Amino acid sequence: MANYVDVNAKKTYAIESSRIALETTDTTLDDVTSGDLVIAGALVGVAVADYDEDTNLLVIDTRGRYELSVIGKDAGGSSCAIAVGDWLYYDPAADQINRDYSNGICIGRALEAIGSGLTATIGVEIIPIPWSDCLAMVAAAVA
Repeated sequence: MANYVDVNAKKTYAIESSRIALETTDTTLDDVTSGDLVIAGALVGVAVADYDEDTNLLVIDTRGRYELSVIGKDAGGSSCAIAVGDWLYYDPAADQINRDYSNGICIGRALEAIGSGLTATIGVEIIPIPWSDCLAMVAAAVA
C-alpha cells in the first residue's frame, strides 16, 4: 500500500454516493493501485482501481471500509495503543497513518485495535471530515 497526498485533480465526477472519479495528469499517480490511500485537496479516499493512464482517471471511495497500514503513535510521536473507534490521521511528514492529529489529515476511525507502538494492517472506516472541523473537535475535547 502506498499513500498519495496533494493530488492535483483537474476535475472530479461523482460516480455514486461515495465514489468519485478524479481526472488528472499528475504523474505521481502512475503507480496508484487499488487499495492505496489518496488525498486530493480536501478529498480523502481509497483507490478502488488502478490509475488509468489512458483516460487520466482515478476512482476513489470516500466513505468505505478498507484495510490500511496503521502505526500506534500519537501527536507527540510517542507509542500508544489504538482502540476500536479511535480517530486516525494520515501524517504526511512521517508517511504513515496514526493518531497524530496535530500533523495529520483526518481519514476516519479504527475498526480494530493495535498495541502501543505496533504497526498492523487493520480495518479503517473512511469518514470525510473537513480538517478545520477536526481541529475544532480536538480543541473542544482537550478544553
